Amino acid sequence: NMILVKTIVNDADTVVFNFDTGAPVGGVLSDSLAKRYKDIRQLKIAFANGKDIKYSNIDSTKILVDFITHNVDNNLQLLGIRNASKYRYWSINYDDLIFQILPKESVIDTTDALVFDFEMSMNGICMIIPIAMHREGKYFNQNLKLMLDTGCPFAFLMSEPSNELQKFVESIDYFDLQRLQPKELKNSRDSRFFTLDSISFSGCIIKDIHSVFNYTISFDKYLKNGTTGLLGMEIMKHFNTIIDFDRKKVILKSHKKTFNYELAIFTNALGFQVRNKDKVVTSIERGHNAQKAGLKLGDMVIRINELNLANLTHSNLDSLRLLKGGHKMKVGILRDGKQSNVEFTTKTTLKQL
Repeated sequence: NMILVKTIVNDADTVVFNFDTGAPVGGVLSDSLAKRYKDIRQLKIAFANGKDIKYSNIDSTKILVDFITHNVDNNLQLLGIRNASKYRYWSINYDDLIFQILPKESVIDTTDALVFDFEMSMNGICMIIPIAMHREGKYFNQNLKLMLDTGCPFAFLMSEPSNELQKFVESIDYFDLQRLQPKELKNSRDSRFFTLDSISFSGCIIKDIHSVFNYTISFDKYLKNGTTGLLGMEIMKHFNTIIDFDRKKVILKSHKKTFNYELAIFTNALGFQVRNKDKVVTSIERGHNAQKAGLKLGDMVIRINELNLANLTHSNLDSLRLLKGGHKMKVGILRDGKQSNVEFTTKTTLKQL
């Protein structure tokens, strides 16, 4: 769950950096290398033959970095985003295994993309994302303000979760990370590791999610903007990503090398799920009113009540996802070339805490 970028430092040394949007500095060099380059201020991205990802040669791009620090751990070398805004577009493309800094005049295709506004705080990319978490027949919905951190291997790392989120996690299985720590590292508040069956946001479902509560740090105290955690690589690796520093947008598009990801319409109250690309029903909750009314796998959903699915937006998709029980639904379908309607009442079977 890391993005490794091979660079040329000062036109002399080849260094593999972990591209870390959570690093507020321009770069972090190993202690031994930093001692040789006390005054260096330039990194050049070059071709890399990594085991996990390759990066193209970008001969014309040099990243002028005005703040480089070093670390006594010679294995920790980071490329941060302190100077990223000078270059507008930073792109990570998993389909072609390319890491790029795109020219400012580039035209970005946002068709079928998820686009989130962000704000910069202490060189951190912070954005609000509506997240629904699912585990063991329970679910939790909340708008979370998170900092994008490609250096975080988990889906989320929360420092100050809300009372509602803590209550949800305490109701499911979690592992107390303190048990793994020596006594001198323990503190009065514990760290918790928990997994989720899936999360959904803006029509995306990602399964088997791993997250951590770490109460020893405070992102809000550091960023001073209400950010309570990190959005990490276990989610971000499912999307080709473009960070537009001029317009303050994060643009996410699904890619071919997805791990366990679906773009789908999903709602626990509707009781069924359809693929976004063709609106075909891919799963139906057993015993739900939708199944009893006759909805079948393979049906193509044309509309839900007055909503034409051909004109679906992220806004009305979220409205469907957040439906509660007791709503009358009329679902127009196409089956074997013939149109018909399936009518039922929404039913909430998952327990919300």
